[in-house]
Amino acid sequence: MGVEVLEVGRGNLDAAIGLLNEALPQVQGGENRELRSVVFYGLAAAFANKGERTKALASLEESLKAAPGNRNAIALKGE
Repeated sequence: MGVEVLEVGRGNLDAAIGLLNEALPQVQGGENRELRSVVFYGLAAAFANKGERTKALASLEESLKAAPGNRNAIALKGE
């Protein structure tokens, strides 16, 4: 995780989404729960910034499923 976050910060949301989707297969599996949560959080932030609420909420759910204590995901979701 690095370039993806920069792309979100720069407003290159489609590029960020593409990079984060490419990262997903690499973070599947039990030992990568925290990282998987971060990737889904990044997707949620990018989708939220694009105004794609349904995709943002779905990504937040996946983020919280992977790591229920992810404070950033909880804050973005508004809980």
